[in-house]
Amino acid sequence: MNGLTNYITEWNWSDIITSWYVLVDDMYQVIIANLSEPLRQRGPAPQMSDSEVITVSLITETFFQGHEEAGYSFVAQYLRDMFPDLPNVARFDVRRRTLITIMEQIRRLLRDQKLDKINPFGLRIVRQLH
Repeated sequence: MNGLTNYITEWNWSDIITSWYVLVDDMYQVIIANLSEPLRQRGPAPQMSDSEVITVSLITETFFQGHEEAGYSFVAQYLRDMFPDLPNVARFDVRRRTLITIMEQIRRLLRDQKLDKINPFGLRIVRQLH
């Protein structure tokens, strides 16, 4: 992918996304543990985890200025190996909207931790997420 995405960032995408995923998943686990009732009331757990959906959504918001179709297409084309269970765009959008409250809580946690000062990649995550 080198050369194809350098206009977005010169950092290795897999390193960036893995770091973001770990941060998102850690925060997600804390938020879920404090919920009074489970997120899903029925049905089997989806193949793509909530943390993966949130991570892809944050990538779209940050690197694609919220252009969901462009961000989704980028992930589907270039990052499929990292997100092998990526659902179709309509199903992904339903999942994303279901998680919007949790995503906002994660944004606040990121902002409050001032991760832009300790981010190993030098990305200004916090300033771009809110």
